Amino acid sequence: MLISTKGRYALRVMIDLAEHRSEEFISLREIAIRQEISEKYLESIIRMLVKAKVVESLRGKGGGYRLKKAPEDYTADSILSLTEESLAPVACLEENADACPRAARCKTLPLWQGLDQAIHAYLKSVTIADLMEQGTAGDDYVI
Repeated sequence: MLISTKGRYALRVMIDLAEHRSEEFISLREIAIRQEISEKYLESIIRMLVKAKVVESLRGKGGGYRLKKAPEDYTADSILSLTEESLAPVACLEENADACPRAARCKTLPLWQGLDQAIHAYLKSVTIADLMEQGTAGDDYVI
């Protein structure tokens, strides 16, 4: 499993919208500048978030984007499930995978199933609000 750039950027967009949450809509340009993501690439990500009804949009002057719910109502799992084809650690556990002819005698299947469960359990336990609370990487050095 490798999280795509789209998945990582979608999480960053959600955190940005949460951190700048107000009654106002936030322009795509503002998000792009703060997150150092090209507006063109950001458009495809935000379009996906709007289509999934995670983010709402408003066109025109004063328009932009904002979260539809509180940051604690979104999990990392819910966002990554929108952007990633699969979070499965092996192909046989992907959602529409063909039945593996070796599944009944596969000695490693329980390992991969456990890892898959652990991945989803962890990602479901982390909310956008939790991610907002994280400090800046490298800011914790103390002498």
